[in-house]
Formats: sequence, C-alpha cells, structure tokens
Amino acid sequence: QDTTSKLDSLQDWIEGFETTQTSSYTWIGESFLSISPAAVFQHQLTEMNPNAPDVFATQEEKDNFDKDFWAVVMKGFSISELNEIIEKGTSNGYPLRFQILILPKDAIFKLHAHPNVEVSIGMQGTLYHYYLTDYTFPKHELERFFPPGSPYPTDETIKDLMDEFETCMVIDDRGDRSRFVEDVYASRGQVGINPAGSVHQSFSSKEGGAMLFVLWSGCHCNIKLSNVKHKLGTELLREV
Repeated sequence: QDTTSKLDSLQDWIEGFETTQTSSYTWIGESFLSISPAAVFQHQLTEMNPNAPDVFATQEEKDNFDKDFWAVVMKGFSISELNEIIEKGTSNGYPLRFQILILPKDAIFKLHAHPNVEVSIGMQGTLYHYYLTDYTFPKHELERFFPPGSPYPTDETIKDLMDEFETCMVIDDRGDRSRFVEDVYASRGQVGINPAGSVHQSFSSKEGGAMLFVLWSGCHCNIKLSNVKHKLGTELLREV
C-alpha cells in the first residue's frame, strides 16, 4: 500500500468519533531542528490507534515528509519568527508542540485568533474555515511569557488562558477593508499556516471528518460572536 491508500484506510476510524480528538503532544523545546515530524506523527497515531498502518513505509517516505515540512516552515515565517521557534521552541512567547487533531464530520471550532504561529498539515479529509481577510489582531496583546526552564503549561493552564481571552477579545468594525470569507483550510497534502493574530473559524464538512498534524501551542484566543463588531461576512459565522 502507498501512503495515500494507508491514510484512506483511516477514514472509517475518523468517522467513528463524535467529538474532536487530540493525541498526546510533543513539545519541540530547543531541539526543533533535530526532530523528525514523520516519526512524531507515526508515534502519536499509533498511540491513538494501535491498529493504524505505518503511514511512511520507507525511510525515503519519512525523509520526503520531513523535507516538505521544513520547506513550509522556512518559507512560511519571518526571520524573527523562525529565530524564536528554533532558538526557544516558542512563538510570541508560547511553547510550541506537535499534535494530531481529529475532527469528526460536522465539527466546528469557536471563532478565534491565533496567539502564535500555527502550521496545520492535512493528513486525511478536508478542513474548511471562515477567515477574516486583511486583518491581524495586535500580536503584543496576545503575547505571553513562559520563563525558560519553567515547566511547560498544563492543559488546565491553557484552558484558563483561553477562558481569559474569551472575556476580552473584541474585533472592531473594519468597514470594507476586511471580510469573513469561506475557503479550504487544509486537505490531504495541503498545509494551512496561521500567522500570530490571524482570525478564523474552522470546521469539517457534513460529509466527512478530517485529521490534521499540527504545530501549535494548544491555545486559541476564542472570540464571542457578540464581540465581533465587524459586519462584512459575519453571517457566515456560527455560534458554538
């Protein structure tokens, strides 16, 4: 079986979930450049599904996946962003980690801003989003600092931070300068890149779920729809 067939064989497993699933996570720390994303993905997938196939059967397939990942990262971010990721393992102050996300069909996230850069690799299925064009929430308002050598943030810490953001995040009306529009976010072999401060609401289709392999902090800055003062395209947004 080739890689595509192996990923296709996971679709029924994906469709068996009723809620969004997450794997264990791997913090990149200061060892980012020595990590094999392909090896991390396979390890996390096997933890979630012991019957999952070896997606990358040969070293060449693993190497090609890793090379494609590094090409996306090197092209997708500024020099200052890359320096922070590589030297500190963080983005806008947030420690980054690798993780698998599985969304069943007809799943949707809350509208949110990204406090840090995020890379989402489509591994199976398709994820869509409503995103706000030509807009970035001020990065300095989303920045947080986790001192070097301190423990990584726990899931509870991240949840508390997300709850804190949700009480204060406001999107001002931008007139005709921005609009919420619908597009494909990530499908198999396609990569979605979210700059820090970007705003969107992502969702799977009613026909099928999706599996992503992401580099992120685990934190979204959720935004209440009542705090979206902008008008153009907001009819697309859905309450969660």
